[in-house]
Amino acid sequence: SCLEELRLIFTQASPSNEESIPGDWTFTVLLDAQVPFKQSFEAVYNAMEREKHTSMGGMGSNRRLQMMETAVSMLESYVDGSLANRPGYQDANFLILKAAIDKVRLEVLSIPENVSVLERRLENVEQKATELAKYS
Repeated sequence: SCLEELRLIFTQASPSNEESIPGDWTFTVLLDAQVPFKQSFEAVYNAMEREKHTSMGGMGSNRRLQMMETAVSMLESYVDGSLANRPGYQDANFLILKAAIDKVRLEVLSIPENVSVLERRLENVEQKATELAKYS
């Protein structure tokens, strides 16, 4: 039944640790349900963007940093899933993945705090994406 399939997807996508952020979890559920990367990423990213634009008095940089950590985690989970040949994680070509990486990088660089850890994580994601492109 459909409910059983949803339960299985939920079980597979459940956050494995307490550090997981709901946006990353939502993204994983969408991918596990076979929603293409581009639509999954855009849906979650745009929801975060809407939150940024609807916050009364503007959003604090700490919350923006948290949102970008979520976005980087989404990219990491996708490339790691692709490298592991997980179902639902092979549909994005390099250009789509690179555009998502660049979109996140641009936002990360606009945050006034030290974002060197996020920059290194993005570089790692980009290297893995390049590796994936070689095998495609």
